Amino acid sequence: MNTRKRRQQIFSTALTLFSEKGYDQASMRDIASHAGISLGLTYNYFKNKEALLMAIVESGIEQIEQDWPNYSAENLQQWLVRYFTILEKYRNYWLLLRALRLQSSLTQQLEGHFDELNNFIIGDLAILMQQNGHSKALPEAILLYATLDGMATQYFTNKRYPLNKMLALLQRKYDPATSPAEAP
Repeated sequence: MNTRKRRQQIFSTALTLFSEKGYDQASMRDIASHAGISLGLTYNYFKNKEALLMAIVESGIEQIEQDWPNYSAENLQQWLVRYFTILEKYRNYWLLLRALRLQSSLTQQLEGHFDELNNFIIGDLAILMQQNGHSKALPEAILLYATLDGMATQYFTNKRYPLNKMLALLQRKYDPATSPAEAP
């Protein structure tokens, strides 16, 4: 196996284990074992577990930001569908970020990365809100993003969470044909 494929194998295995077990609970030995390689070889590619995590976080943000425009959104209803499409596409990455924000000893070190991704999504949402005539686009975008973050948590932790119903409710609420006073 070539160097790039081996590195990707370690990277993918670590992302899966970190998102399933949590960063603090997954060891480099676990990652090597699940990847089917020696522990020593793992350290040839990544200095330590923290360096591996940082590579995963940075790569995840980069991939999401690059992929984001591929899902066009002319209105808020399409934007909401895009959000959950990307959420599902990068499921393990989102699970990892959620766990890191809540449990990790590295939360402070990762705060800038969390802010980058949050600001990217909120900024995109605020622009769309403004284009749709919301006079307080940024506060509304922040509120909606907090709602979406809660929905994502429910979606990931509750197999029976009615995501489609909640998505439809939000789409109706933000339908431009419905005035804010008439929204459900």
